[in-house]
Amino acid sequence: MIKPIQELAQLERVLQSLPPPKPGYLRVYRGQTTNFDKMLPSACRPNATSKGFLWKLAMMNIKETHNTQEDNNSSALDTIMNFSTWFEVLVQHYGPGSPYLDVTFSIEVALWFALNKVESTMQEYFIFMTGLQPIPIKFPTLYFSAHIAGLAWFYILDVPVWDGNLSPKHGELVNLSKGPEFVSQCSRVLRQDGALVMGDCNVDDGDLSAFYACPPIEIARPFTGAKLIDRNYQYLFPPPDEDEWYDRLLQAPLVPQPDEKNGFEYRQSLGVYIISDSPMPKEELPTFNRKTERMSLLVRASMRVNPDILKKVRTSLNVDPEEATYLQLDIPLFTALPPLNMWNQSLLHSGLGKLAQPQLLKSNNKLPAISLENVLIQLSPLETAFINHSSDNAILSALGIIRRGKVFQYTAFYTHKDHISLTSASFEIAFSNENKCFEANLKNKRIPLLQTGLPSNLLKGFFISLYILRGLSATIKPDPFFTFIIGNRGLLPIRGISTKLVRSKKDPMDMRLHFLVNSRTGEPYEGPTVDLPSIATLEVEPAEKIQSMTSLYEVYGHATNGFDQFGHEINLPQRESIGLNTEIADYLLKTFSPENII
Repeated sequence: MIKPIQELAQLERVLQSLPPPKPGYLRVYRGQTTNFDKMLPSACRPNATSKGFLWKLAMMNIKETHNTQEDNNSSALDTIMNFSTWFEVLVQHYGPGSPYLDVTFSIEVALWFALNKVESTMQEYFIFMTGLQPIPIKFPTLYFSAHIAGLAWFYILDVPVWDGNLSPKHGELVNLSKGPEFVSQCSRVLRQDGALVMGDCNVDDGDLSAFYACPPIEIARPFTGAKLIDRNYQYLFPPPDEDEWYDRLLQAPLVPQPDEKNGFEYRQSLGVYIISDSPMPKEELPTFNRKTERMSLLVRASMRVNPDILKKVRTSLNVDPEEATYLQLDIPLFTALPPLNMWNQSLLHSGLGKLAQPQLLKSNNKLPAISLENVLIQLSPLETAFINHSSDNAILSALGIIRRGKVFQYTAFYTHKDHISLTSASFEIAFSNENKCFEANLKNKRIPLLQTGLPSNLLKGFFISLYILRGLSATIKPDPFFTFIIGNRGLLPIRGISTKLVRSKKDPMDMRLHFLVNSRTGEPYEGPTVDLPSIATLEVEPAEKIQSMTSLYEVYGHATNGFDQFGHEINLPQRESIGLNTEIADYLLKTFSPENII
């Protein structure tokens, strides 16, 4: 039986005995306390959870800021071209669910990770507010301690180097030291001498073990000759005051999530781990306190602790806000959804149901149906990170929709941070069949919504509200905008129920808070994609006229191609011209009528 290596000199002799990497390849290292059958990045591991879409939205916002600040600097163009990839590889060092595997050019750094074990936990805290029960908050935490007993493993990989064009392929090495300054000079990257290897989950299930230069090497403590292995975790994971990116990402807002015991709890939105050497890190309390000071209180809770506000809202809307169906958004839809001029208001107005049937968290047992005609939608606290507001103190935090026949009472709720209060702005909105658009009733005069001069965020909030209600409605309807535009063509999904509501059986605060999830996968709703449950997807042209098409008949009449939910091509009638084709419109209207679908 071969004894594990316990000194650096012996390990270096093994390395020297290996043949050099092939041309175009580099040698990197990795250390683990457990040797698995496969070498998988976190996104490819069983039961992996991903916050990829939230990270992409964060990247979009930072990219726009970067572009604005440096748009006159020609040297910044290359950085901007590859910003998406470089941002994604950077946040691999801070967030979960990445297709990249952490490796290092440093033997001693790899030894540190092999000879120091890591444990993960969810730290639970409670904050207390007058008139409310304790509100739970959870932080994901990683804490390190010396791996004293048992074996550890040292890995050597020879991998091809990414050329910097397009996205890295399976097994390609992303050398962080060669990246733009915001990556190459990152404190954590520098300390860990870090690099990443791309693992494509569609290639060998993401397994990177084919790139081993030799079988994993067994090592163990006590280990001599490598002083780094006994350094404090803060050397490789600099604290927020030494790491600008760690500090910035830890400031991501807390977002309410469903919880079996409390009904809901606040969690770290981007899943950034607090790094520590103990399960209860006192040194991280300043970070925790700073986050809770900025947390957004639920509007229903705000109204309960402010009776005057509750009375005002009840009087102005002529309904009790407590009777509203309460929904929580996880995703920042103001960023995820298109600008106002890309929506077809005629389609948005169609396909609205009256009821939805929520389910219990985990068990999926159905609950009694709830109304979609009196709804209070709590926006994701992430919205404040991605959109600009008219006031630094006033934050658009919730949207209310009351539907009375063909008329909507739309209310926008604003939270004021400086004096912890709530205000609202309410409008009567109706759809004009004559003008094929929504009109607001202002000073007893109906004005097309997009011509009112009201703030764009206020108007988009109304569109978002209806879009959410459409997704919960059982009727068959096309999206009110294109999911993708390719040249002059747009892809338009036709959907049934694309989202469903879940809530916890226990609800000690009686918030009756529902969460939106994908109706097919049960995963948190992440905005409109072709992957959401759809009956079919049409190719429609001309794409630039989607917002001006006045009816479903006209939209269907401009379809040029399509495929159903199984990927089979839809055999459309012969198309005679580029313009409106009435035979295609008649065929699709009949095909997607509810009686032929359900």
